[in-house]
Amino acid sequence: MRTLTAVVAGATVASALLAGTTTANAQPRQTGAHIAAIQVFSSGEIYRVELLKQADADQAVRLMNGEVDHPGIPIGDIVRGSSGVNTGYDWHIDPATFSWADVTAEACDGQPHEVSNAGEWKIKQYCPWTIKVLSVTPES
Repeated sequence: MRTLTAVVAGATVASALLAGTTTANAQPRQTGAHIAAIQVFSSGEIYRVELLKQADADQAVRLMNGEVDHPGIPIGDIVRGSSGVNTGYDWHIDPATFSWADVTAEACDGQPHEVSNAGEWKIKQYCPWTIKVLSVTPES
């Protein structure tokens, strides 16, 4: 495991993170997308994200295979409600905002079940720091 230090510069970033979660309805999934199953080490919980960009899917495969470790933090905007991808949770990551990062603000690090408790999760994004990509599959 690695230790990451997050630096948040400027009030714009901080206010964006504290703005709250998105409540928009899920958009239809695009063909050619992939689904990545990601395990959060500290809890063992698994959540799933839809990857629209081939580069994101390729990075997920490299991470899964241990070929690279950076960028290795999944980050994206939280959307309340099911997308059919993140089964078992009442939220999902907006696939249009998903990316892999080297560093993120500590405020968006946490466990998938913590994001489900909307009353306590006060920020717009989710970015677990210690993860393992378990699978990357083409969306059917």
